[in-house]
Amino acid sequence: GDETKWISRAAAMIASERYKSVTVLANGGKVSQMDVEECLEAGRPLIVLSGTGRLADEIASQPVRNSLIKIIPAHNRRLLGETLRMLLI
Repeated sequence: GDETKWISRAAAMIASERYKSVTVLANGGKVSQMDVEECLEAGRPLIVLSGTGRLADEIASQPVRNSLIKIIPAHNRRLLGETLRMLLI
């Protein structure tokens, strides 16, 4: 969990006006929860892959209250690809 802030800052440095970044959550636990919170605080979109277990399924089962969170069924590759293109282009 100590790397959470470092990873978020590195993503922000790499992503600039020209490039964008997104966080993808599959499964996850306590450390992933910290990553999710850091991602949302930074204003970075979060793609949650439902059907992968634990934290991802917990978030997917709740009503989405944050426009940065996109819930995608893990088996739907087409929707995942479309969502990534939409967020990154």
